Amino acid sequence: MSTLRRTLVVSAAACAIVGSGAATALAQPATTGPTVTIGAKAFQVYGYTFVGFRDGKYSNATVSGSVAGATSGMVAQLYAQPFPYKKAPAPVSHQQLVLDGASPESYSFTATPGIATRYSVEVLPSTTVSTPVQATSPSTTVYVVTIQPYKGIKTCNRVGSRPICHQSIRIYTILPASAYRAEARKRLYFYFAVNLNPTRIPKAPVWLSLDGSAKIGKARRISAIEFEQTVVISFRVNDDAYNFGFSFCSKASESSDGVNLPGHHHCGAKRVKDTWFLG
Repeated sequence: MSTLRRTLVVSAAACAIVGSGAATALAQPATTGPTVTIGAKAFQVYGYTFVGFRDGKYSNATVSGSVAGATSGMVAQLYAQPFPYKKAPAPVSHQQLVLDGASPESYSFTATPGIATRYSVEVLPSTTVSTPVQATSPSTTVYVVTIQPYKGIKTCNRVGSRPICHQSIRIYTILPASAYRAEARKRLYFYFAVNLNPTRIPKAPVWLSLDGSAKIGKARRISAIEFEQTVVISFRVNDDAYNFGFSFCSKASESSDGVNLPGHHHCGAKRVKDTWFLG
């Protein structure tokens, strides 16, 4: 599972969302009739466009492009083909635009995928006539990553909390129900580092190391789309000022369950940067 988290402090995962971007696919050339382009805009990393699962406004992607060569009254209709892509693309309810005949004419739809989904746009004759299809765009994929908020971080400045600082971190993984079984069984990799300074609060660590001493509990089911794991760590701070950082991940298996990003991205490495998106 990729580490996408919401916290009261800036977390490594929050930094890992490096910005939004558009991945655009151009239509195949046509000799006559309309042509249509398509692209998707949301979060983007490693060349993939993605949203968070049931994460409010962060669950939405913008699917947009332009239509050239259409006549007034034709319709741009958004289609979706969710993972595992075995069923034919289906029209997305209320996601169509009546064209005015301008060339090119821009379109834009808001999409909220529940799992990795391929989107495409067809140009149809009118709102009441769907055949023959006038043009079809290529598809563009929007991936869906698990959301992992956490709780339990406490200060080590209370009586009895030094020289050894103890933390018990509760991690909540929110994900599509269809992927629950596979994701809940995966190993959780936990990364940690601490910086100490005798006179002032130091900067947060840039590099985090795989923590083999962390005690990681088994997944505990909360609902069909959520489970919890507890990670217990201890580290020495003596009487120094301190700043620590951590991150966590499970290796992605998007090709088999349609969740998170394709391939593997640093998860399981001995050291990672706190700004990396792990999966």
